[in-house]
Amino acid sequence: MKKKWLGSTLILAGFLILVPSLRAQAVSTGTKTPGLQAGAGILYLNNDYGKSDQGVSAWVDANLNALLGLEAEAHLGTLISPSDYGENSFLVGPRLGVKSGKGLLYAKAMIGRGDFIYDRPGQTRSASYNLYAFGAGLDYRISPSLNLRVVDAEFQTWGSFKPNGLTPYAISTGLMYIIH
Repeated sequence: MKKKWLGSTLILAGFLILVPSLRAQAVSTGTKTPGLQAGAGILYLNNDYGKSDQGVSAWVDANLNALLGLEAEAHLGTLISPSDYGENSFLVGPRLGVKSGKGLLYAKAMIGRGDFIYDRPGQTRSASYNLYAFGAGLDYRISPSLNLRVVDAEFQTWGSFKPNGLTPYAISTGLMYIIH
């Protein structure tokens, strides 16, 4: 009789331990981070040669988890440029983020390629340079499928640009669609 009572007690204890954890939702599905999002917006580019450019910016973010992601972006400063000079840059790199409510504050480090364009009537020239950039920004969730990139600021370094390098900064804002 004691063996039957002991076996029933062990089974009951096992259920009491396991059942509360079985009804809990898995952390990975309960706190899902959007995996892939793509966006576009407007760009303000302050360069080192006394002129500022406006243009467009486009980006794709791949979130690996709630903290770490990868960003690829293109800044096209020659599309709306009022000057005879223009800069386009194409960058990719890791991004670290901290989520708070509907906001995501992030920092990024990127490498890529930049095109410098000099465009005067009869004198169009362009050259490409390797560059790196550091930046930060803030995204805000508007709906389950839409994020607002409140601000994205980055400081670029075009090291091989003669004579002393080029160090523009770029500020952009726009909307992102979350790919489900």
